[in-house]
Amino acid sequence: MPAFAVTIPQGALRRSWAALQSGTARAGFTFAGLACQLRPGTRVDPFNVAGTYAALMSIVGQMFSVFEWEFAGWDDEEPQDYEYMLDYGIPVAPIGWEPASDNRVLAFMAAELDYASHGPITSRQAIDIYIGLERTDLSWWAGPVRDSNYEARYAWRIQPPRGRAFAGAWAALPLLCDYMLGNTGNGFLDWTPSQMDDDGDMPRWNMDEILACARAWKEAREAKEKIDRLVEQINADGEAGLRFLDRVLRGEAQALKVVTRPARGKTLADVLR
Repeated sequence: MPAFAVTIPQGALRRSWAALQSGTARAGFTFAGLACQLRPGTRVDPFNVAGTYAALMSIVGQMFSVFEWEFAGWDDEEPQDYEYMLDYGIPVAPIGWEPASDNRVLAFMAAELDYASHGPITSRQAIDIYIGLERTDLSWWAGPVRDSNYEARYAWRIQPPRGRAFAGAWAALPLLCDYMLGNTGNGFLDWTPSQMDDDGDMPRWNMDEILACARAWKEAREAKEKIDRLVEQINADGEAGLRFLDRVLRGEAQALKVVTRPARGKTLADVLR
């Protein structure tokens, strides 16, 4: 008997044993078990796999971001392959930056990254490539500074001056740079929906993976809130905000002084923590 409490429909025990061994039954009982572990008292019918899967997705969808279309209604003419859905994994929905985004600050950061990675591009090319820059005057933009020892390093990943730290909303600048590079270490931030659709390996349907996704989503939301605050602050200043961001990314001393403060040394309380 399964270790979870499920509602067994009347007459279910008379169904063939062969049916219980099918991939559909395996999927149904797996989905039902997870739903009941995550939310004790959930009443699901493992033989109604569509309903069970929808119930499970409703539960995990409150824990982290998932693709809702993965459990949209299916018609009887094209029945869903539930064994495939089980093996496909949890359809997580990452929030990494997409080139199609209309966010001007993120589009400008992407243009900087494109320039640093692949060599000079004109402001006209940047505007043509990135939707977010369509209505932006970039005639002043010259791209990031690259040093003579440039070897696929991103010159715009600026460090604060020695003895200083990024302050206020600008404390999220290193995080923003990592977000644009897909290098935060958090899958929800580093992957884009299209990347997951093309090449992503979805998490497996088990409790460890579900709980790990929930933890990662919590961290991703907190990090994204910090990124959004900085982006909104830059956006609020319009083109002047982009010009100032460019100065910061170039490492201009006066600009860095504005967005940093003296780094606080460790106190005795910090050491004893």
